[in-house]
Amino acid sequence: MTISSFIFDWKVKLVGFVILLVMALSWHKVEVTKQVEAAKFEAKQETRDEVARKLAEQKKILKKESDDTQKALEATYRNQNKEKDESYKRIIAERDVAIKRLSDRPDRPVQPTPSSKYGLSLPASTKESTGYVDGSGLFRADAVFLTRFSVRTEGLKLELQGCYAAYDEAKRVLEEFKDKHSSP
Repeated sequence: MTISSFIFDWKVKLVGFVILLVMALSWHKVEVTKQVEAAKFEAKQETRDEVARKLAEQKKILKKESDDTQKALEATYRNQNKEKDESYKRIIAERDVAIKRLSDRPDRPVQPTPSSKYGLSLPASTKESTGYVDGSGLFRADAVFLTRFSVRTEGLKLELQGCYAAYDEAKRVLEEFKDKHSSP
């Protein structure tokens, strides 16, 4: 058997053909795997890009709604402050009127009177005055002091009510915003 007869033998040709076929299939499998991996990578990248785009849109929408909500809260707060200021001005005007009405009251005497207790200048005590006390017998300085003190107390009350109203409104708006944008 010679080399040429060996090379042209049908069995050798068959083995060579099988080897070429296996190599071609292996190469094809490698190329297909590369293309599949590239397609997977591209699909993942497109998905990431799409998700990032949607998130950016949602973030933009949430930011706008948040800004609108904040502006509405600020407007409500300004209105509440305006109402509070008007109430406070009304109280101050009432205080000024009350203090003017108190101008006809007598001043506190400098020297203790016989009805004074412990050296204090107090109005005379009668059987009628020991019952219901309304402040009508107070000296001018005391009545003015109490009037101003009550106005200051009313001012603090208005401030507190304003704080409660602002807090309740902010809480309500926040709950609405959360309910609107929470995931089911």
